[in-house]
Amino acid sequence: MKFGSSEMPVLNQPNSINPQELINARWNKNSLQAFPNVNGNARGGNHLRALASTERVIIKQKKEWLEIVLGCETQNHYDVLNEQNEIIFSAHENSDFCMRCWCGPLRPITVDVRDEDGNTIILLDRPLACQEICFPCCMQRMSVSSPPGNMIGSISQKWGFKPQLHIRDEGNSVVFIIKGPLCQFSCRCGDVDFPIYASDGQSECGKISKRWRGVFHEGFTDADVFGVKFPPGINTYMKTLLIGATFLVDYMYFEHANQ
Repeated sequence: MKFGSSEMPVLNQPNSINPQELINARWNKNSLQAFPNVNGNARGGNHLRALASTERVIIKQKKEWLEIVLGCETQNHYDVLNEQNEIIFSAHENSDFCMRCWCGPLRPITVDVRDEDGNTIILLDRPLACQEICFPCCMQRMSVSSPPGNMIGSISQKWGFKPQLHIRDEGNSVVFIIKGPLCQFSCRCGDVDFPIYASDGQSECGKISKRWRGVFHEGFTDADVFGVKFPPGINTYMKTLLIGATFLVDYMYFEHANQ
């Protein structure tokens, strides 16, 4: 198979192949050449190498003291750490003050994910939307670009009583499905898991975990910590989509401490 072409591997017997093998077959490409219109030396490409050998990351939201003192919602800031507990990226929310006050966690946002030199290498964009089951036509969604201007996929909420997010590639094909518990708040004294499934929705291949940080952090701030265990064998663009999904999970289900 040649990189930069539209050829895809042919699977003659899909019923006999493990769903994880389907993922690996679809994305068995060099992480910097997964998309024909992205050169390996383009802005963002080289910096995503920090994800190439990483099997899991930790996403830590920074404490915002104004939220504690004034009780008002502020723009979120995060650090993304690798398995060696080294900061590889920082993330910064961009949003309007009035929208934060009026819409709370449903506010429209963009999130700039930057490398250690301050270059924006990933851009997340979530428009204003609902997430209640009574509004099935206005579900949550987020687009992911890397580098900015190059769409690599999206995350969309599926209507239902239990949380479910579909991770789609640049061709709008579902590559992963994330499922959550029916009630996230009943588990606030412990970790909350969001398993990652292959596109069949049955074979678990990774996990996003919201980690319990104690009564003070959980009760008075929304400074959350997430662990992301990536499915094996995926490239950096798929890891980037799952990092974006983690941010969306945070805004959808855990940005409620001061609301």
